[in-house]
Amino acid sequence: MEVYIEDLVDYCVMHNWYDPAKECDEEKWTKPDKGMACLQASLSPAARSIYKYSLGLAEENQKKPHLVVAALKEFYFVTTATGIPRDCITDAHVSAYCYAPSVSSKNFC
Repeated sequence: MEVYIEDLVDYCVMHNWYDPAKECDEEKWTKPDKGMACLQASLSPAARSIYKYSLGLAEENQKKPHLVVAALKEFYFVTTATGIPRDCITDAHVSAYCYAPSVSSKNFC
């Protein structure tokens, strides 16, 4: 997912839809509608389903690339870092992993 997001940002920089020089993540997306169109078009069918149904974003926030990218990063980080299926992960799993990364994923369940 990290490589995908880097590629998306690079593509958007080339088209002046993203300005990495700005401080705030929201302000970096100079053309959020174009960034979102690119993001949606390039997602795999599985990732598109996650985007629509599993990120927990309100409908208006699904149109904000900085929120969608952050949610996708969190979703895929937690799933791959813990080895626990995403639908089984709770806030306790996230906290345990983030504050004690040496803990084995077997100890989560």
